[in-house]
Amino acid sequence: MKIENLAPQWSKFQKIGFRFLFIYFILFICFQNNGAFPYWYVIFKYPFEALNAFIPWLCSNVFGIAEEVTYKYTGSVDTLFDYMVVLTLFSIAVFASLIWSLIDRNQGNYSKLYYWLTVAVRYYIAFMLIDYGFSKIIQLQFAPPGPYRLISSIGDTSPMGLAWTFLGFSHVYRVL
Repeated sequence: MKIENLAPQWSKFQKIGFRFLFIYFILFICFQNNGAFPYWYVIFKYPFEALNAFIPWLCSNVFGIAEEVTYKYTGSVDTLFDYMVVLTLFSIAVFASLIWSLIDRNQGNYSKLYYWLTVAVRYYIAFMLIDYGFSKIIQLQFAPPGPYRLISSIGDTSPMGLAWTFLGFSHVYRVL
């Protein structure tokens, strides 16, 4: 008897919910990687190019957003482009999970797939925390404000830049 047969049966809603979360988390890890996995942007060059062409089209043609929405590396995922990526990934996950649910009605559970999803999410979170931790330790983020930052106008500073200047000025915060 296989191990899968010993695992409890999942309800219809558990299976649909898992299918959605599985697809969404995998897409999120792939497209909102933010430096967690080295060379990820090289491996996913063509999917990123397709997404970088699709998001501006979606914003202008579907949502009627007049301003140009393009990918710009800012060190933050707090941009309209990134919000639209999350909305797109969410929409793809809803659509794909519905198709998956129609195709795979007889599966009792996804215990093995659940295990591998948790492994992928754990590594993603661990690498993100390590990446962010090192960037603070070696002062790539929250560096003490240099001359350019000190003479720039507050009105010319992004909210993230203002926060980073404050946090970089506070030695105690950086140490903690």
